[in-house]
Amino acid sequence: MECSCGGIITRVEGRLICANCGIEYGEPVISESVPSPPPSDLITSPPPSDLITSPSPPDLITSPSPPDPVPPLNEESDQYEFSVLPFVANVANNQGSAEAAAQLESAINSAAQEGWEYMRLETVETYIAGTPGSSGCLGFGETPATPGSIDHFKMIVVRRKK
Repeated sequence: MECSCGGIITRVEGRLICANCGIEYGEPVISESVPSPPPSDLITSPPPSDLITSPSPPDLITSPSPPDPVPPLNEESDQYEFSVLPFVANVANNQGSAEAAAQLESAINSAAQEGWEYMRLETVETYIAGTPGSSGCLGFGETPATPGSIDHFKMIVVRRKK
């Protein structure tokens, strides 16, 4: 299936997400170029046996599983404080994912030495506003406008008892 941005929609942990833009879909989205199937109550007879049909892609036509329920707040929730730490791996061309993993491990261990318990690594999507252009003075010093953009940041989520 295809997102409106042209990216491929894939199932990640029971959710449908565009691999290109990251938009999450509550229900499967079918590209406009593919006609929607008729409702099941309109199908009155099976297709002729000489008609060759291709199987539907698995897991993409079915509804996504519901998200994990949010646990209710209780006394235990009030016993923790949380912190969110930005994480950016600095990896050279000749280094691989092992170097990024080592840097993440170091950051988690550093927080643990201060009493923090690692919870998860989250991705935060942030809109960065563009700047308006300027015509300058008498045409000198003109600066073009820059469009806004979306950036993604990795954040380490940790907690400790109050």
